[in-house]
Order: sequence, then structure tokens, then C-alpha cells
Amino acid sequence: MKIKIGENIRRLRTQNGVTQEKLAEYLGVSAQAVSRWESETCYPDLEMLPGIASYFDVSIDNLIGYDASEQEQARLVMHISELAKSGRIDEARDEARRGLSLYPKNYSLATMLASYLIGYDKGSPEIEECIALCRRILRDCKAGDDLGDILRLSAKNFLIMSLIKNDDRKGAFDVAQTMPAFNHVRDINIQMTLVGEERWNYSVSVLPFICVMLGSSFLNKMAHTEKNEKCSPLYNYALDECKRDIQLWDALYYEADKRDGGAAKRRCFVYMFLHFTAARRYAEQGDKASALAHLSEVARCTSEDGPDSVFAANNVSMESIAKADPACTKRDDNYRDKSSAYFIYYGYIANGCFSSLEEEPGFAELVEQIKSAGE
Repeated sequence: MKIKIGENIRRLRTQNGVTQEKLAEYLGVSAQAVSRWESETCYPDLEMLPGIASYFDVSIDNLIGYDASEQEQARLVMHISELAKSGRIDEARDEARRGLSLYPKNYSLATMLASYLIGYDKGSPEIEECIALCRRILRDCKAGDDLGDILRLSAKNFLIMSLIKNDDRKGAFDVAQTMPAFNHVRDINIQMTLVGEERWNYSVSVLPFICVMLGSSFLNKMAHTEKNEKCSPLYNYALDECKRDIQLWDALYYEADKRDGGAAKRRCFVYMFLHFTAARRYAEQGDKASALAHLSEVARCTSEDGPDSVFAANNVSMESIAKADPACTKRDDNYRDKSSAYFIYYGYIANGCFSSLEEEPGFAELVEQIKSAGE
């Protein structure tokens, strides 16, 4: 039996209203190659056939009977997610690229790959790849269902960040203007649908993200002028920045504090680390009383350590701080399994971070309290 692969590709492409150029873009080949396939001057390489079948959302016996089942794609997405969660980003990126070659219209894979490309430098091929992926998702991924809307919103975020990296601020601004306004975002709308205990619990669960975004993402960028566009990471905060963000957290948690005495706020890693950084800055200035006051709040926070959802916001985590902050002398790739008290004591205090306070009354007791909480 003669298998007319080129004829089938042309038929499927025509039925779906797809140009040779668009099909070529998705498959990573030239339009001339697609034209040669359809005229049967030559045939696609064997490894191209799964991607062609998946692109047209069909199982085609004429194209070696490839099974592009939704279950198989879902398993691949989960596998890539697990690689990323375990810190194996390079492997996750390579698997996402491989997955897209098999399933070129799987926009979940495209969005995941874009997220793994964001960290590259201006003008790199990876940033260009990210921009192209995001524009493709926004052009072709349909809105109107939950998954499509989420993927499009994520693609807009990644596109804005990539364009800024490439100094295309006008392009980034144009995309940003199409994003939902703050009063239309999910968290505010969800809060409006809830009442009583459910509303309180949900509100407290999203407050850390709001605090981090307002502090590090919004106020820092507002405070830094064109002469110093780059914002300080959390561990490099100046004293004024620490005081500003602590006041922000205290103000936004005002209602929650009345109910739980500040317990929810103190369980947040960023709030604790702001006090810790303030203690370091006061100690450096020789204000020992203020340093001890903030270190006392650190001890109180670490004694109430608990699950902390704010790690995901702005890449604020013990692992990222340990790798970047020269003052953190204990490098540990497994901090995510440790408490914040362990991180503070063994990463900083045990190595003389507060040597100027060692003779101060109450210092030894605070250190012991933090150490005990981390064991």
C-alpha cells in the first residue's frame, strides 16, 4: 500500500485553515520543507511524524499510527513539573522542548518552557525563544476556558519580563496594559464570594503574597531612581527599607493581628527575615539595643515557625538567599526541608554574624531560643 504522507499533510492543513508558513513555524522547519513534503518531493524525517500528528489533533494510521493521547501529554507535564520542583531546571527545560517537538500545540508545555527561559540574559537565544513562545501562545491559545485564560495570563507575564530584559520597555508596557486591573484579580474576587471563617482564612492565606509584591516588587521599584534601577535583594536591604516593609506588613495584618495576636504574620519567612536584616543593620551601626529588639522578634517568629506559602513569591527562599548572600556561611541545598530557625542559626548566627552583641544582656538567651527552635 502506498502511504501518501504529503497528501495527508496537505489535506489536514487545508481542512484546518493553516498556512504552510504557520505549520512550519510550529514544527521548526522552513515553509519550503512543508511544500516539498506536500508535493512528495521528499518526506518528513521519522522523528517529525509525531509532532505533525499532534499538531492536527488526530491519530493518523497513515502517519505510523502515532498515539497523541491526552493522558500521555498529561503524564509528560507532570514529569516536567516534578523535575522543576526538585530543582532540576535544566532537565525540565530540555524535557519541555522535547515535549513540544512531539506535541507542538500543547500550550501548557509551551508556557512551562517559557518559564524556564526567563532567567537568561538580555539578547540571549533563550530570551528570544521565550518571547516567540509567549507571542505564539497569545496568538493561538484560545481564551474563554479556565486553562486557556491561565496560560494566556502566564504568557503575558513571561512576555513582559522578557521584553524588559531586552530593553523593549514600550513593548512590555503595551502588553502590561492588557493585564487585569488589581480590582479584577482572582484573589479579590474569591474573597468577595466567601463569608465568615472561610473569608478570614482565605484572606490570611493571600496576605503574604500581597505584602511581598507591594514591598519588594512595587515600593522598591518606586523608591529606586533611574540612576539606580536595580532593586536590592532582601538580604541587602538597607535599614530604611527594612523599617518600611515591616510597617507595611504590620499595617496589612492589622485586622488579622487583632484576631490571632500576630501568629499568622510571624509564621511568614519574609516578615521574620526583615526583622533579622534590621537587626544586622542596627548592629553594624552600633545601636545594640535596637539590634536586640529586632533579634527578639526573630526569636519569637522562629518559635512559631510553620508552613509558609510566601516562598514562591519573587523567588524569596532560604535556598536562594543562602546561594547569593555572602554573609550566609552555611551553603545548604536542602534548606527547604529545614526550619527558618535552622537557617538563621546555622547560616548566620553560629558563624559570628552578631559578634558585637555577644556581651549584651539577653543575647545568649535569644540565640539559644533560636537554636532550640531549629533542632
